[in-house]
Amino acid sequence: MTMLMLSALSISAQTTQQSEDARTVELRQKIGIDYTMPDFNTSKINGNVIGIHLAKMLRKLDDRACDYGWSSSIINICCEQNEKLRYAILEKFSIKNISKAGDVITIKANVKLQKNSAGIRNTDIMMIFDKGVSASQAVNELFSTLSRYIKN
Repeated sequence: MTMLMLSALSISAQTTQQSEDARTVELRQKIGIDYTMPDFNTSKINGNVIGIHLAKMLRKLDDRACDYGWSSSIINICCEQNEKLRYAILEKFSIKNISKAGDVITIKANVKLQKNSAGIRNTDIMMIFDKGVSASQAVNELFSTLSRYIKN
């Protein structure tokens, strides 16, 4: 009986791992970041350096960040990184740095907020992708939407 339960648990764990892997692969494809570029560290959104697709996503985000849908997504990322910013309102957004080291791409952005209960007017957020996927659900959702948006 114990052996049967261990076998069932092992199969369940393998199935869960496979479905997580399938979701990660699907998410990686939805976001579509190009990893063929050599390592870089830049403050400019330049498709020749960071990849065309990532550059298009970041330009769209930089240009339209204060629009309601995009600003809500940015605030969600802020909230993940600092829970005190739950009801903050975005005033200004700017990409400060984009870097790639191996399979990790890091995007650092500055977020200027309207007056809020936390008294925080400026904060930096980090959006980190390891092999094309972020550990942050909010970052993955934002970049999935951006990717879909620029394809249309």
